[in-house]
Amino acid sequence: MSSLLELRERLKGFYGKNEMYITPVLKFALAISLLIAINIKIGYMSTLGNPIVIFVLALVCAFLPANVTVIVNCVYIILNAYALSMEVAIVAAVLVLLMFLLYFRFAPKDAYVVLLVPLAFVLKIPYAVPVLIGLMATPLSIVSMIFGIVMYYYVIYVGENAGVLSVSDSDMISKVGTIFENMMADNMMLLILISFMATVLVVYLIRKLNIDYVWNTAAIAGFLTNLLILLVGQFMLNTTNSIGGMLISMVVSGVIVFVAQLFAFSVDYTRTEYVQFEDDEYYYYVKAVPKMTVSASSKKVQRINPQKR
Repeated sequence: MSSLLELRERLKGFYGKNEMYITPVLKFALAISLLIAINIKIGYMSTLGNPIVIFVLALVCAFLPANVTVIVNCVYIILNAYALSMEVAIVAAVLVLLMFLLYFRFAPKDAYVVLLVPLAFVLKIPYAVPVLIGLMATPLSIVSMIFGIVMYYYVIYVGENAGVLSVSDSDMISKVGTIFENMMADNMMLLILISFMATVLVVYLIRKLNIDYVWNTAAIAGFLTNLLILLVGQFMLNTTNSIGGMLISMVVSGVIVFVAQLFAFSVDYTRTEYVQFEDDEYYYYVKAVPKMTVSASSKKVQRINPQKR
């Protein structure tokens, strides 16, 4: 554990010294990863699929606020959907408009949640998302999480049904309604939404308790809640073929959550102190748990020269 803590301190020190360079690089990597993933799934507009265009868009996102990256990706989705069909683009625009109204109303600072949720699905580690949100955010971040999940499943739906959706239909309103109905009929998306929302609430409520090892307890309870709901839901939907992959993904997600806890919530419960004091109106009982800190070891080289006679 001490070696991990020492590594953490080295990484934090390195980031602190080079933050102005590292942050744009990370934002660029996030933006270009999402744009490439969207282009692979629904890259129907050849101009937007040009590597130079993708690179320039990601470069712009690297030096602007994270909400700009959200807007760029949403517009990128709508334009590619328009290249496939007007009706598909209308559905995308309506979803984005509804989500933005809720997002900017309740959780305008959760841009990274919106961006990281679909990326986590692409990387096959989505089960870390609700646990990390429950540990580090508030229940209002559920809105941002839902935004990311719905947009991910929209892209998947369009990519899998491009042949049908590209067929022209004289009744535009009917086709738009059909697309919405088919999306809402995706039982797996609804199951993911229910399980992820429940997981966020469970993790958040447990991490507010005054118990030892509260973050570890909350994370374990979150994974168990997520696993139980998904197993029961998949059994009811007769889609148990993906259970093996889901379990592997949960294990990898658990490792990611452990690393995140190491950086954000590593405390030493063996040195817990209880402090009591008062003022004119109240008595205060405070539980103080010190954070784990390790000084980075520094190597000292001593040069020994042979003594002259």
